[in-house]
Amino acid sequence: MFSLIAPRGCSLSRGTGQIIQKGSCYALFSSRSLITAAKEGNVGFVTEEISDIREHYNVGGEIGVGRFATVYSASCRETGAVVAVKKLKKKNLLDLTPLRNEVEVLRRVDSPHCMRLIDTYEDDHCLHIVTEMYTGGELFEHLVRDENLLFSERDAAHIMRQVIEGLAYCHKNDVAHRDIKPENIMFKTSEPDSQLCLVDFGMSCIFNPDDISPAMRQQVGSPSYVAPEVLGGTYN
Repeated sequence: MFSLIAPRGCSLSRGTGQIIQKGSCYALFSSRSLITAAKEGNVGFVTEEISDIREHYNVGGEIGVGRFATVYSASCRETGAVVAVKKLKKKNLLDLTPLRNEVEVLRRVDSPHCMRLIDTYEDDHCLHIVTEMYTGGELFEHLVRDENLLFSERDAAHIMRQVIEGLAYCHKNDVAHRDIKPENIMFKTSEPDSQLCLVDFGMSCIFNPDDISPAMRQQVGSPSYVAPEVLGGTYN
């Protein structure tokens, strides 16, 4: 659902952009990872900077909801640009380490085929993650909307080229998405030739295969799509 870049003021550069659907597998798995995450992280602040999102954005209606977060549409007070705002209430979380990780990953990612972070705002109670707004819907929605709809080999190749370009960018920058599925691939607009991008980096991590301990071990992902190696607890 989410083409617009900006500094804290608001000029623009999903997810989150990421939209958290009710009853989705994302809510199920990210809930577990947030609750059982390592207790070393001090619950307090994610960004180490206090700011009020209302100074820069008019926050509008709800467009998605999950166990820990609600996503709203918003507009920049300075430019009028429409964005998506993911609001998380920190009191609902036992540990903020996964959120710190998500923000760090989003700040690292800057590709046409990956959800783009615009800014973050945080106060004593909530963290707001501002991203581009994508309006074309999920790839999954396009696949199931019409049971008689057929994708040609050319269509499939066009889609997969963009997905692979997004993944290649992530891997080149030491980011593992860890939840690739049609629901996390979105069309930026409703135009027939719209670009696709990867969204929802809530289960991603920064991974350097040259580290001393190269294997990832956290069991994350969506049940219908997760790889056996991930369930086995050792993968790269």
